[in-house]
Amino acid sequence: MVIREYADYDQISNFALETLNWAVSAGIINGTDNGPLRPSATATREQAAVILMRLCKKYVSW
Repeated sequence: MVIREYADYDQISNFALETLNWAVSAGIINGTDNGPLRPSATATREQAAVILMRLCKKYVSW
């Protein structure tokens, strides 16, 4: 999914835009259950764990 397709794309800070765009393009971050990225929200432990697991599965060889 392209980051600009998220309804709250305009809420992403300029300093985070490049990195968040990479994470979305790589499939590391997919947004919340109901669709938005919620860039100003705090990630829950579950969300952080999912992000780390996706990152490891994609870039770390077991």
